[in-house]
Amino acid sequence: MKAMPYKRRQNPLDCPYSQGFLDADGAVVVGVGRFVNKISLAATQITRSPLDQVKKELGGTIYCKPFIRGEKCRWELRETQEVLKALKCLETIPKKGRQVKAAIDYLENRITGDQLATIMNQEYKTGHRANPVKLQYQQPHTRKEGIHLATTYARKRRKRYPRKYRKILEKR
Repeated sequence: MKAMPYKRRQNPLDCPYSQGFLDADGAVVVGVGRFVNKISLAATQITRSPLDQVKKELGGTIYCKPFIRGEKCRWELRETQEVLKALKCLETIPKKGRQVKAAIDYLENRITGDQLATIMNQEYKTGHRANPVKLQYQQPHTRKEGIHLATTYARKRRKRYPRKYRKILEKR
């Protein structure tokens, strides 16, 4: 009987290339909303090949456009469940580790939107983040509570302005 060669099983949390690349050149993007913040991951490069490797490990989409020295490419991961899975893979990175941990905690409803913004702004002050997070509204609630508030708010608006919503539906 011939022995079968050992094939390494792909662990979904095994992404060493992406850990190093995103710690150096990536970003934890916080899209600020009225009730809920949208978390995504992004990285930009002039050459596409490093982004292809990140996409292979974590998924996402690559967008390219012409640039002075060839093309400029951007990798983005926006789907919430995919972002959460990727963030768990990136939990151990040294430079952006605190941002990653805060994003995971927010997506898993352990901290509020205000706490997320505070942590990200502290990271901005220490130089680990390029831009601060500016909340237009206070968010003293978790992500799950924010989704509930947004749904409730939308229902009330629909009842208050039924003609506007009928027109919106007719246009579709």
